[in-house]
Amino acid sequence: MKIFDLDSPVIRFLTMMADVMIISLLWILTSIPIVTVGASTTAAYYVLTRRVSNREGYLLRDYFTAFRINFVNATLAFLTLMVFIIVPLLNIYNIEFYGRFGIVALPLNIVMIAEAIFVYIHIFPMASRFDMKYRQLLKSAFLIANKHLLTTITHAAFFVGVLLLIFYYPILLLFGAGIYCWLSSYMLMRIYRKYRPEMDKNEHELELMNKSNK
Repeated sequence: MKIFDLDSPVIRFLTMMADVMIISLLWILTSIPIVTVGASTTAAYYVLTRRVSNREGYLLRDYFTAFRINFVNATLAFLTLMVFIIVPLLNIYNIEFYGRFGIVALPLNIVMIAEAIFVYIHIFPMASRFDMKYRQLLKSAFLIANKHLLTTITHAAFFVGVLLLIFYYPILLLFGAGIYCWLSSYMLMRIYRKYRPEMDKNEHELELMNKSNK
């Protein structure tokens, strides 16, 4: 196999990098209104989780279709999680107003922020691949985040690391979102396939699975 064949590892990697860059730019453009960050992240995960599962598609069409279909659920999730992050942060900033109860309020607010971040890590990739109502999606993301706590904490550290890098090197914003979603998709898909083994299988594979289960 030649190094520059269309199916060679080098060309496939370069193609993936190009897709990641495009997804990052689309994410930035569609996140400008801020409240659409959830829908943008969900759309990015839809495209990239399919890419890591070797399910090619039309990038622009897939992105904007996922953005539109998941807009309501993803936006509600984003706004809800922002409340569960911003309110505890304000409580911590004004912890002196709690007086002697601050010793209890401080850890409770820290836990709320941590759980909101944990749910944030899972809810948008789940929204991109699972057909759920908003409340079911929120509950499922919470349960999976805590059931697979090691993976969730790893992602949380990665997420915070990416944010810090972007803070110190703003130029990384141009491709930071795409790289984060791309790399995290590998670990997340291994978890989600435990709940939906048929995810991303083609029609022939599904037919074989159905026959084997009879």
